[in-house]
Amino acid sequence: YARRVDDCQDLLLAYAWVLPEERRQFELYPFVVHIDGTNSTNKESRPLVTVTGRDALGNQFTALRAYIPNNQAWVFKWLFQTVFPRLLGMDTLVHTVVFITDGDSQETSQLDNAINALFPQAIRVRCIWHAVDRGMNNWFPNCQVNKQTRDASKRRIREDFDKAELQVR
Repeated sequence: YARRVDDCQDLLLAYAWVLPEERRQFELYPFVVHIDGTNSTNKESRPLVTVTGRDALGNQFTALRAYIPNNQAWVFKWLFQTVFPRLLGMDTLVHTVVFITDGDSQETSQLDNAINALFPQAIRVRCIWHAVDRGMNNWFPNCQVNKQTRDASKRRIREDFDKAELQVR
């Protein structure tokens, strides 16, 4: 009613899915979960949220994908407290040790609520890439560091982060 959709029209609010092979891989390696949203990836400009993990060799795999209508808190509450348990399984999620996210306040507040309610064994940390990249843009908007130097710094930070993540696992 609020969207003025009549009976002959369909309305898709959100859609989340997990492929069987990806679910099996997540069941094997549920320890570290990366959550990232990307805007404007489709013709409707819906955000695409990807949930990924890392296997024993450090290779990243996708565990879950979701097209969401917006980045509001209620959407992330649905994603973390309804979709995660149903599609990834609570019996697997109890083994998650850390959730890594960017700095979106709507996302992180709802993930913190879900951690308190459903995943008390886990913690949430901020993605080092987002912290450094966004921090550079926010704190030094007029910085004239050339792209090559900045990319080299990002690579070094990523390598250090990957090593630290392997040690955590």
